[in-house]
Amino acid sequence: MKKYLSILFAIVLAVSCIGLTACGGGSSEEAAPEDTAAETTEETAETSDSGIDLSANITRSDDSETGEGTVESDLFTLTLPDGASWDYEVVSPEEIVFYNKAAKDADLGGTLFTLKVLPKDDQTLEIMPGAVVGEKDGKNITAVFTSDVQYDASNEDASKEYMNVYEVVQKISDDASSSPLKLK
Repeated sequence: MKKYLSILFAIVLAVSCIGLTACGGGSSEEAAPEDTAAETTEETAETSDSGIDLSANITRSDDSETGEGTVESDLFTLTLPDGASWDYEVVSPEEIVFYNKAAKDADLGGTLFTLKVLPKDDQTLEIMPGAVVGEKDGKNITAVFTSDVQYDASNEDASKEYMNVYEVVQKISDDASSSPLKLK
């Protein structure tokens, strides 16, 4: 039953993303992820239903010494290992998807997690793994994790690369001092 709910949620999420793209909520042009994110932020900043813009002033940096990558906006800072292996896409001001580049390029999804603004009564986390990481203006800021394989499990190197970051992503919560995601 859980598998069917996961599949149903994935279909609903995919249809929502397609609808946002068709309505101008995303960019269909090939661009560097940072360029796409910046363009998407500018295009959608005024369309946030909740008034919360997770992507406001979003930037990305990689530390060549530690190998970590950091994404920072007005509302959060996220630091993950192996910065060269992952990136993000701003779907809307209220939704940012963090993904493994190689898996996404191979059309395997690659999603590590989605940072999303949800109403307090939303039941997404009852059917999908994730955590409420904070609250702002009466809304929950949530990290929704994947519930299925998002990488090439038959490729040992790809599996290690994905799982190296995904294991750290699993530490995201509102009360973990070791959480790689910090709300401001």
